[in-house]
Amino acid sequence: MRRDRSSKANRISQLLSIAETSDNDEAIAAFLLAKRLMAKNGMTFTSQLLPADEWPHLQDDTAYDRLSKVLSLTDSDKEGESIAAFLMSIRLMKRVGLAFSDIMAEGVSPEKDDDLRLYRSIEIEMMSLKNRLNRLQGKVAHQDGELKRYRAAFDELMEASWTLHRHTEPEGQPVYN
Repeated sequence: MRRDRSSKANRISQLLSIAETSDNDEAIAAFLLAKRLMAKNGMTFTSQLLPADEWPHLQDDTAYDRLSKVLSLTDSDKEGESIAAFLMSIRLMKRVGLAFSDIMAEGVSPEKDDDLRLYRSIEIEMMSLKNRLNRLQGKVAHQDGELKRYRAAFDELMEASWTLHRHTEPEGQPVYN
């Protein structure tokens, strides 16, 4: 079953609503889901941004300029840069009293059933990211153990080499104990 554009925009709006009202981990997961959904539909945050004159209670254009610049960074291929820009945009919007539903095209208010489904998908995304993090931490711990073993073997080899070097006869022949 294919969803029409308004239901996709509705889902994106719901994800953004969750992102701006949640803590950092949930906000990041919601943002990543929204970004993937937008990318599938050929949308970006800046392409969905309403013109400044349609923003409610906007006192000057500096907030619009600053927010549009920060939101343009969310389109970055570098995930960390994209997430940092998104979190910064949330802080900027809170500072001027705006929400994504105020500044994004086709913004609608989320329904309760959809919220529950979105929270579940965000939880799944977060569990996936936590599992990936745990695997990477395990890999780093394993490599750290290997590095310690290699260092110990290297130190033993160097000590044996110095010991061998010190126990040489005058003709330059090594003495083996």
